[in-house]
Amino acid sequence: MSNYTFLVKNESQKIGSFKLILLIIISALVTFGLSLAFIIYKKEYLISEDLMGIQPIISITTYFATFILAIFSSIAWYYIISFENKNGTWSILLTKPISKKQLLLTKHALHLVLYIGFNMFYTLASLTLLIILNIELDVSEFLKLQFIFSLVAITIPYSQLLFHLMVKNGLIAVSLTILILFLFLIKDSIPDIIARSIPLLSVDNVWMNIANTGVITLYCMGSVLYGLIIFLISIKNNYYTYE
Repeated sequence: MSNYTFLVKNESQKIGSFKLILLIIISALVTFGLSLAFIIYKKEYLISEDLMGIQPIISITTYFATFILAIFSSIAWYYIISFENKNGTWSILLTKPISKKQLLLTKHALHLVLYIGFNMFYTLASLTLLIILNIELDVSEFLKLQFIFSLVAITIPYSQLLFHLMVKNGLIAVSLTILILFLFLIKDSIPDIIARSIPLLSVDNVWMNIANTGVITLYCMGSVLYGLIIFLISIKNNYYTYE
């Protein structure tokens, strides 16, 4: 474990620790800013519809967070995966001084750290928003909503990882983020039975069933399984031989 901790630290330093921390902070601030601007713009409507409670407000912040997370994860994977191709270092890294499995697990561990960091700052931004709006805070419900989001939203970065593994061009893979954003935007136009079957869109669908514990559990389990499958594919197959 200490060896992996050392390797993750080295990976982050190679990319630039300050750069990664700044990416997390900016993502959280943009999510906060967009959510606050939307709530202020729609405040009268939200009040008239009795939507100024903790759950509706968190639903709004998670809506914007899904868009920001898509952009955040595409950039993060660019630095973790595709940056090696840009630097021409894959051939060296995959032979020595550490094994391929160890190297790839290190990169996934680094992304997990970044993902946790994103969720921590997003949670802080959501809490700040609730305080500013003077909304009564139920700590247990707030933490439950944040935890559910962190599990279901794992589908976003692992969908991004597929782009980086398949395209093998960092800039093109980042630009393909628009496909994920497009899916979010047209979700309401997709037949409900199809939309609910796409793990990537569960991030938004989950709030429609927040009161149904069984459905929420299935969403969380399905999202984690989706991420696990892509993770196993990414470390098993040789996606890292660039032409």
